Amino acid sequence: MEGAFINRHKDGSEFVESISVSPVRNADGRITHYVSVKEDITERRRMEKALRESEEKFRVMSASAQDAIIMIDNDGNISFWNNAAEKIFGYPAKKH
Repeated sequence: MEGAFINRHKDGSEFVESISVSPVRNADGRITHYVSVKEDITERRRMEKALRESEEKFRVMSASAQDAIIMIDNDGNISFWNNAAEKIFGYPAKKH
């Protein structure tokens, strides 16, 4: 069993905790106890949310920009081409 939940520190502050629980069985196959692994993932969740918000801002800005916005990767391939670039250069962006 795996999941994440909100937990509280002794001072009352909240944190997000990931947990994985697995049964331990004896030679007869009977469950004798459980082992759990927990991890505080509060910072990871905060960073994921910030990344989503940043991506959304970029998407909105690039979609409404009147200037061409083109991103090129390290190999020289175009990795992003906004709507204004399509209009200015006359080539559609590849839709994946």
